[in-house]
Amino acid sequence: MKHSVRRLCQCLLLFLLPLLLSCGSEKKRYVIGVSQCSEDVWREKLNEELRIAALYYNDVDLRISSANDDVQLQTEQINKFVDEGVDLLIVAPGQVSISPAIDRAYEKGIPVIIFDRRTRSDKYTAYIGADNKEIGSSMGEYLAGTLTDGGRILELSGLSTSSPAIERNNGFDSVVQCRPGISIVEHLSADWTEQGAFRTVDSLLSEPHNEFDCVFAHNDRMAMGARRAAEKHGLNLEHIKFCGIDAMPQKVGCSKSS
Repeated sequence: MKHSVRRLCQCLLLFLLPLLLSCGSEKKRYVIGVSQCSEDVWREKLNEELRIAALYYNDVDLRISSANDDVQLQTEQINKFVDEGVDLLIVAPGQVSISPAIDRAYEKGIPVIIFDRRTRSDKYTAYIGADNKEIGSSMGEYLAGTLTDGGRILELSGLSTSSPAIERNNGFDSVVQCRPGISIVEHLSADWTEQGAFRTVDSLLSEPHNEFDCVFAHNDRMAMGARRAAEKHGLNLEHIKFCGIDAMPQKVGCSKSS
């Protein structure tokens, strides 16, 4: 994601430059609202770099909010930014259902940058994010090359209504389904968090279930949660691969950066 962070900061500067150059001798302050859907290591890094980018200008106020994976809260935060009349809105949508609030901002003439996740609408000024379908298929190719003797995969998706989960699932499944000897024996959904993944896999392992020798989690936090649950239930961790996406600082087992 580090390349996406850099692109967003560059895009922010490009949006700000014409605004500030057009103000002439007026001392107007420009307000940028940032709506983060969640909190994690790389989002904290993004916020830090946005603050650094905003420091290049004396007439810019950067306001950052986080919804902590609460769709209703994020909707309220976006609507508040719109009511305050921000000059630029940057949003990482938690789920596609957040679209109406973003549409409202766009329809009021506020430039909107969608970051990381998509909405179900095309009412935005720019989108910056990874190709999540390609990320999913890349992980499928990676595991196909690693599990040369075949493998049983537990796929742990993020929120089923978030665009990265949908796209990563489609990309991964499209590859794995064409590889003899490799099968997805369980397909579960969590909430992108380590604790949510722990609860989901803990529940699975507490009852009769299909055996697996590989966990593909849609992000590294969930891979860590799945590993904790497997350890709790006494599974042999040396015989299970735990693979995630997004390059978390801790080593999970295998990880692919997006």
